[in-house]
Amino acid sequence: MMNKKTSHNKKRNVGIIYEQLLRKISERIVAGDNEGASKVVAIVKQHFKPGTELYKEFRLFNALVKTQVTSSEIAAKILVEAKNAAKDHNSLKLTQEKSKLIKEINHTLDSRDFYTTRVPDYRTYATIQTLMNDWRNPRTSDIARVATFEDQIHSWLLAPKKVESIAALKSENVDNLVVGVMRDKLNKKYSDVLTPRQMGLVREHALRDATGENFERYLSGVIKESIVRIRDYRRVCKNNFVETKFSSVSSLIESLNPKDHCDENIAKFMTVLKLCDEISEGKDE
Repeated sequence: MMNKKTSHNKKRNVGIIYEQLLRKISERIVAGDNEGASKVVAIVKQHFKPGTELYKEFRLFNALVKTQVTSSEIAAKILVEAKNAAKDHNSLKLTQEKSKLIKEINHTLDSRDFYTTRVPDYRTYATIQTLMNDWRNPRTSDIARVATFEDQIHSWLLAPKKVESIAALKSENVDNLVVGVMRDKLNKKYSDVLTPRQMGLVREHALRDATGENFERYLSGVIKESIVRIRDYRRVCKNNFVETKFSSVSSLIESLNPKDHCDENIAKFMTVLKLCDEISEGKDE
């Protein structure tokens, strides 16, 4: 891939930085440093969130790295589409966002060993980033280099690799790590063994989008489902003491705010899910 003599600023390579962040999260989780891992997760979620230029570039970069096709013609079409997509990026905003990311990494993490973390396929990553930079700035790019690098990435797209389709734009590794950190955090804070449904809530919480609208709808659904289950259970319940608690419990659930995503409120929703599981078990007995 990229010629060894070609200078490359790996601190501004979106793919390399992302991989180094993932490895730092994994390293800290293995070491039992969940607080440290949470700090790195926060950096990833803050700087690679939807709507940012950095996120747009990462999606394009990730597609070129992971996509595998069997047709030379399709590979050529992908390069054309990737080139057009790169040109749509706001270069100024992208530069500013990368500077902020580097500043936070330097401030939050030990940058002395962070940037030395080795990344597999480094030369391919360097080639892709340089090529995207050249596509965005054709006036200052080296035409011969662009032609050479496009040919190299064309071959890369045809090379066998363990990947998803070009539409796979999320990293399963970071998703699992984020959920793992959130699960440990909630387990330690609330001393609870999470049920499958509670784990589902943790996953939705950890991977919610920047606006939180989808997660809000999810929590609203939890409220509605819980009220229905309580009403159904009330019809068959023969315990007088439990009967006296139905109204107050229903009122408490209806008062929950699906727009509040703080840990304390999430804990309340987790309690509601556990209650629903217990109601289901009670009906089955």
